[in-house]
Amino acid sequence: MPTTRQIDKRYRELAQYVRTIADAMGMRDWTTTFLSESPTDAEHGLTASDGLVIQADSIVPPGRALAIIRLSGNLWWTEDLDHLREVICHELLHCRLWPYNRIVDTVRGTLAQQTYDVWNEARRHAEEEVVNALAAGWCVTLPLALPPSPSAASPGGGSGTRVL
Repeated sequence: MPTTRQIDKRYRELAQYVRTIADAMGMRDWTTTFLSESPTDAEHGLTASDGLVIQADSIVPPGRALAIIRLSGNLWWTEDLDHLREVICHELLHCRLWPYNRIVDTVRGTLAQQTYDVWNEARRHAEEEVVNALAAGWCVTLPLALPPSPSAASPGGGSGTRVL
């Protein structure tokens, strides 16, 4: 298990890395915040500890250019730096799409709930497909993160395998 000092050091490294990736993706005018709490799925009320594997999530408060990124604990210590880079790129792309997603909130009240649910689920699926494709292509042009300290054992067992 990593020490408090190792956790603090890794937190600072990852926060700086999120900023570096955002800058490289043209988000210099955005404020980036890296939170140490576990990602959640606000719509379904689930967190990684509920058995649903959520690698990362992002939040953009309305009217702000603020990207809030949260990574699950196993990603903090991953040695698969290519995957870490792709996950962060993926979440920042979601932030860039936030203005489009605000439209969803605008039309919500004008549609019957059942119609809205079907439409919104299709939109979410389409967004994931696009973000996955863009992140996979774009991330290879972005810098890699520093690897975690070799003495900091992974809290999740650190087998190096990816959980999708």
